[in-house]
Amino acid sequence: MIFTDNQAKGASTVGSGTPLRLTVHRARWRRRLPYLAGGVVIFVVVGWLLYTNIESATAPYLTVTELLAEGPSDRIVRVRGPVVGKTVAWNAEELLLQFDLADDSGSIKVDYHGTRPDLLEDGIEAVVEGRYRGEGQFEATAILLKCPSRYEAK
Repeated sequence: MIFTDNQAKGASTVGSGTPLRLTVHRARWRRRLPYLAGGVVIFVVVGWLLYTNIESATAPYLTVTELLAEGPSDRIVRVRGPVVGKTVAWNAEELLLQFDLADDSGSIKVDYHGTRPDLLEDGIEAVVEGRYRGEGQFEATAILLKCPSRYEAK
């Protein structure tokens, strides 16, 4: 009869001939595997959240002129300028707000899907965050408005 090294040393074996020490080691890893998989999932989710939030947090502020000079892009930018008078169009059914932002050398049409800010009016200073699609079209994901002068001390 031929003995393996473990059998010759008197090591115990499981019915399949696998040394008991190796079976115990595998059992430990099987118990640890769900924790390891959970840790990897948490690490990936946290990394993804950091990546997506850093992208919008580092969005540069541009004027309308600078945006038009850069051209279309898929990166998120912030554009500031006054709302052009009489261009504000609100569709309450589709929650679609459209208006123009302008400066001395050009203007862009802004499309925003969401609720209309109460303070949005002609001539107010606005900052829109989103992507410039070209041909004067800007898709906004957020709108920030400068407080009107009625809130400033006299």
